[in-house]
Amino acid sequence: MLVLSRYIDESIVIGNDIEITVVNVGKNGVVRLGINAPKDISVFRKEVFDKRQQPDKKNQPVRVSPDTPPDTLTAIVQNVQRIEEKLDTVVVLLERLCELLTDKVHNELYDV
Repeated sequence: MLVLSRYIDESIVIGNDIEITVVNVGKNGVVRLGINAPKDISVFRKEVFDKRQQPDKKNQPVRVSPDTPPDTLTAIVQNVQRIEEKLDTVVVLLERLCELLTDKVHNELYDV
């Protein structure tokens, strides 16, 4: 892994047509990056990219009809609630991870 130090308004160039600029480093250590890339190049945050790469076999659509038994509907609702709780936990963990990573980047940028 190549590790580079950049200050605000400084950039790195990838290939001939992708430029990444440090736009801002907030007081909380959050690093804002500006990315100039051709429209045919997709740019994603890593966690979004990883999620898009995973096959979605488990999350097939559930089909319900007026004939769906009430206990099946109850089970579906309970599964959705459990998934929402897990997602809330994941979001909190990702936010904390981002804080830690931005602190590390901030410390490396400013040799703290």
